[in-house]
Amino acid sequence: MSSAQVFLFAAWAAARRDWTRRWRDPLALAVWLGLPLVIGGLIVLANGSRGSAAPRASVLVASHDQGLLADLLAQALTNERTGSIDAERVEEQAGRARIGRGEATALLVIPAGFSAAVWNETPTRLELVTNPSQRILPALVEESVELLGELVFYAHRVLGDALRQASNAAFGGNELEVARAAVLAQRGLERVRPYVLPPALEVRASVRSAERPKRGLAAAFAPAMLLMALLFMAEGLADDVWRERLSGTLRRVVTTPGSAASSLAGKLGAGWALMLCVALVASAAAAVAFDFALWRAALGALWCALIGAAFLALFTLLKLFASTQRAASVLGNLLVFPLLMLGGSFVPFAAMPESLARIGRFTPNGWAVSVLDELLFGAFSPSTLAFGAAGTFLTLLALAGACALRMTSAFARGDS
Repeated sequence: MSSAQVFLFAAWAAARRDWTRRWRDPLALAVWLGLPLVIGGLIVLANGSRGSAAPRASVLVASHDQGLLADLLAQALTNERTGSIDAERVEEQAGRARIGRGEATALLVIPAGFSAAVWNETPTRLELVTNPSQRILPALVEESVELLGELVFYAHRVLGDALRQASNAAFGGNELEVARAAVLAQRGLERVRPYVLPPALEVRASVRSAERPKRGLAAAFAPAMLLMALLFMAEGLADDVWRERLSGTLRRVVTTPGSAASSLAGKLGAGWALMLCVALVASAAAAVAFDFALWRAALGALWCALIGAAFLALFTLLKLFASTQRAASVLGNLLVFPLLMLGGSFVPFAAMPESLARIGRFTPNGWAVSVLDELLFGAFSPSTLAFGAAGTFLTLLALAGACALRMTSAFARGDS
């Protein structure tokens, strides 16, 4: 039997041994997979699981005035496009009863003579009854009503004469007064036009690529959560080298024809296969939940497994240079959590400051998350994916070679 055949046989035996041992420890798999799901679920719940809109204030409007301004105010509040307020016209008695039952945020009562008082800038009063069981939304309504008073004040400062003449013309039917009011209004608007009337339409010519459809928060976090799970798996699987060293298994392996290099190859192969199974299941579930093609899920799983194997080799190399098993665990955590924080797992790149997001995309897992996001939800480039996979595979081989040199030298003998 040639040396290559001996190496392959030993690697296969090591891979089968590790594969069997991992599947006999379902608790470890549950922890590696469950932690990202818990973190992702908490983030989604904290920000609204379905991207729900902000709460809206419910305002009841009871008007006793038949004038134009009272009607305009009621229409403005009940317009469907009115900010954060949903308003409804009611009779005052019915509105007070509903406020008493806590069925609305506030009741706005418009008194008789309101329109004439505003036209002539004479005192008038709007009555606002708020719901005492609510705190934030009633304050929003109060601010809106107070803003109305400010608008009326400044409108009179700019267009006061025109408003009064228009009011008198409307009741007297004098066409000359109407024309005079229009001229005064035009002059007032010309004075304040540079400050309150910016250009209504601005045209900018630009070429934009087709925008991807909007996704919910859970879909935006899905690629990062999958990479997070594989990072935790890689860090946990890399601890095997210390378990085998402390149990004496690694020292015995070095004396066999297959050597420690074949054992390392088997570990990386078993880790890759395990991560591929996890990634396939997770990607298929994401395809069903977020409605993207299954071929995207398959490509995404292959990409995740390759990235996970590279991280497994990286964490293994890091732990091979630790002085104790505890130090190896600390080193692994010191690398995992900064990568997760910068790599878009806790905060999406779109929500980060641009300078920090630029750094995060250059981290290994941040770059992998960006590629996976395009694979699952975007328009990815096959050539970019091929070059990325080739570069990752070469990096994996280099890391595996460095691990093999370290294992067959000082580490397997127990030297620090």
